[in-house]
Amino acid sequence: MKTLHRHILSLAFARWAMVLFIGMFLILLGDFIGQMGRYLEALEKGRGEHVIIYFVLRFPGFLAAWLPVSAAAAALLTAWPMLRQGTLVALCAAGIPVRRIYASLLGLSIAIGLLGFVLQDQVIPRLELEAKLAKARMRGSLEYNQNVTRAVGWHDSDHFWCAQNAQPEGGLYQNVAVFSSIKNNRRNAILLADTLQWKNNTWEVIRPVMMIDDVKPAVIAERATLSSLGFNLQTDAAALIERLKQDKNRTSNELLEVQAENAWGYILLRISFGLLPLLCLIFALPSFLRLEGRHNLGSSLARAFMWMVIPLVGYWVLSRILVSNSTYVFTGTAIVLGGLLTSGGWRWWMMRL
Repeated sequence: MKTLHRHILSLAFARWAMVLFIGMFLILLGDFIGQMGRYLEALEKGRGEHVIIYFVLRFPGFLAAWLPVSAAAAALLTAWPMLRQGTLVALCAAGIPVRRIYASLLGLSIAIGLLGFVLQDQVIPRLELEAKLAKARMRGSLEYNQNVTRAVGWHDSDHFWCAQNAQPEGGLYQNVAVFSSIKNNRRNAILLADTLQWKNNTWEVIRPVMMIDDVKPAVIAERATLSSLGFNLQTDAAALIERLKQDKNRTSNELLEVQAENAWGYILLRISFGLLPLLCLIFALPSFLRLEGRHNLGSSLARAFMWMVIPLVGYWVLSRILVSNSTYVFTGTAIVLGGLLTSGGWRWWMMRL
């Protein structure tokens, strides 16, 4: 059995590499054709460097999207010659169950799933924002050293802080408002400022306007530190950058470190993606290995594809549950993922020709 498993594993890995290369080529070609006008315009205007950077930054996302299907496709391409030539029938006639013959494929799918998890958890979150900036620079709507401003808000020191136009990477926050987040606070100070910036290892505001209890006169100054106005922002500029990241752009350790509201939702979703190649394999292969379909590859592939859609749809449903709801993440994962693993495991165990 060890010799058989090594042989099947080597064949499956070679076919997986081939499927991965062909699939990535088709995905990149399709993306290029779909946005050919924008790419050619960028090349014509001398922004070819940004086109290349954009493709490089998006490559991990393309790779992760193709991994689940590539695992199942490699398994089917490995099993088809054995079924067509009668090798599989001979092995089954010798008393070896089909599930044992292809047991090594489970290990390969788990390894592919681990690669997918690393991409989804460690690589794509770090590159997604940079890919958006590269796309904007490729289109010419953003200069090379320019960052995109966005509205942000956060809690700190019993106050809620918000900025209409912020560039956290540069430590600059414009059109800032600060007010107490404690209900029934008798001294409810409101601070408005044109700019909040990190300078000389402290936070300072430009042209601040502070009002207390909405009845006292406004305190107006050209420039002042937060401490001189009675406010204390305990987070420094570097820590605030990490704090203001969107959850989808954080790695698992960052999600747990900042105690994000839906941290476990994103972590469980990435773990589920890591299990998707295994699920696609255990759903597709049992339906593909049918003795009556050994002379009709088209119908066998169509049948396997229809079964493979089930875990893909299940993952899509799970993504809607985990991203939009932070309350039932464990329950939703247990129901959807547990159901898929149970039904897929049963299909694999009962696999027959």
